[in-house]
Amino acid sequence: MNYYKLMYDGDNSKDYINCDHYNIGSNDEYCLHAGRAITEWNNIIFSYDSNEGNIISDFISNNLDWLIVSEKFKYLLNKYCSIEGSCQFLPLVVSDYAGHNKPINAYALNIIDVLNNAIDFEKSDFVLLKYGDIEMKSFRRFVLKETEVIGHDIFILKDSPMYIFVSERIKELIINNKLLGFAFIEVTVV
Repeated sequence: MNYYKLMYDGDNSKDYINCDHYNIGSNDEYCLHAGRAITEWNNIIFSYDSNEGNIISDFISNNLDWLIVSEKFKYLLNKYCSIEGSCQFLPLVVSDYAGHNKPINAYALNIIDVLNNAIDFEKSDFVLLKYGDIEMKSFRRFVLKETEVIGHDIFILKDSPMYIFVSERIKELIINNKLLGFAFIEVTVV
């Protein structure tokens, strides 16, 4: 099975909304990159200006780089993919601060399936960055181990939790249902 890095489709997003304002309450803006279940989640609101974009995509662009998805995406993923224990759909509201459209319900997708040993570091292309005592890997190309990723439809990597990976099954579900806002980069699996 093929695997892909999931990304926002910035190339075709000219008329898509972009949520450039938000109120996340007491939640940490990095909470969706931790790979842990979230138990405290209340009244999250993202806002956009419909004068700058008026198409609500199924992957909703936002300034926090959260994976915010439509109700349609949630429905399809729950119906056709085995994702139990892999992620949480956390409800939020997307509103138009220009006042032209009614608020819609959407979801922040919190990926909690974290793979610890899935990167083949010998075959991947990355640079080691140092910030004081902190070391980080910046990947130009991921190579994943098949034995570690097989059977996982949506996951993040312990060594690079900012990226979300999906199976071909999820990619095809998105494409076949013409969901907007998603882009994919195939990753090598050995």
